[in-house]
Amino acid sequence: MNLLYLFLLPRAAANGIKHAKYQADNLLGDGTYLDAERQQQLMRKNQRKKYPVQLPGCVTVGSDRHCRKEAKAPAAPAKPTSRQKPWQGRQNHLTPTKQKHDLNATLVFTKEGNCNPPERFNKTLTSKLYFFAYVTSRNPELLKHFLAFYAARGIRFKEPGRARVVVSPSVSDVKPILDTYIHRDNVVEAASYTSDLKRAAVNAYLKTLPKNKYLMYPDLDEFFDVPSPMLDAALVTGGGFVLGTMVDRIAETWRLAAITNEPLWHQFPRRCLATLEMLKGQPRKWILVPTSFMGKPTQYASSHYVEGEEALPRGLKAYGFSHYRFGAKSLDLTKAKLGLYEQNNAGSAKVYNFMLRWLDKGDDHLLSKRFRRFVTCLDSCSAPGVPG
Repeated sequence: MNLLYLFLLPRAAANGIKHAKYQADNLLGDGTYLDAERQQQLMRKNQRKKYPVQLPGCVTVGSDRHCRKEAKAPAAPAKPTSRQKPWQGRQNHLTPTKQKHDLNATLVFTKEGNCNPPERFNKTLTSKLYFFAYVTSRNPELLKHFLAFYAARGIRFKEPGRARVVVSPSVSDVKPILDTYIHRDNVVEAASYTSDLKRAAVNAYLKTLPKNKYLMYPDLDEFFDVPSPMLDAALVTGGGFVLGTMVDRIAETWRLAAITNEPLWHQFPRRCLATLEMLKGQPRKWILVPTSFMGKPTQYASSHYVEGEEALPRGLKAYGFSHYRFGAKSLDLTKAKLGLYEQNNAGSAKVYNFMLRWLDKGDDHLLSKRFRRFVTCLDSCSAPGVPG
């Protein structure tokens, strides 16, 4: 027995070193807008993580779906014809495994936007912009912030046809809030919610929109607070597509805090990368898409993917936006969604299971000490230059 132990010990140690090195080398990738010293701090911290990070081009294995090797390089893209846009000649297919970012996106995190009042979009974008959201009436406090935020950014809620907000299950429960911000013709009631109903609703709306415009499609807890100059530049390089990545916002106390009227970026100053690392969810989200793509109305395959997006250019920048999933009402909504997804969407159910798993056993409105130890956080809004 002692001989076997002595034989296995060096191998286990070597594997541990290799595993830690993989995590340190691949935490945030190249191209994040963090200074070198901060990146090194995060890399050292990530060596202690239980769950390795998944990266573009990796093949995942094991119960925690960690990356063990890189996939084969995709075939060279076909050369676009003279009538094609530069991104339309590419036919690389998305890999089937859930990855940090399809399209080999470069992550861009900046405190600008995340830690400030909403900045208005430029007039050109506002004139071409349409809006869709499918929201719950069971979180009126967050809904009020959501509508106020996007109205401040320039969404024309009061103009009939410019927006469609589907409210489930009851419009009457939040009617005063809706009446403050939205024209009644832009509000639709839905008795129930499923991911299929949501996808069908946004795709039906897209088919009614004119060509050469843009759609913004956030969930209730997604606040696209990327600074306007970054959006303007990304629209040009992405051919009308702008990619985002979630920056999960958490209260200073690590509690699932009740939402008040105070600005959300003050209430939830911590900026962390929890969705992928801790919840095993997909953090990428389209901030903007063109209303038409490849000669027909743009259509969503899910909240995170667009049909045919494998034809887009690789290496788009993915801009960090605030994701407010850790509020007090998140617990009940998580439990409700978990029951729904366990019936018809095992992948999404996994995210909500992890959400419940990371709560303190003695206080279900407090994130556990293990969560606080393992999660990667960027600079906090409350203390400039100091990690959350």
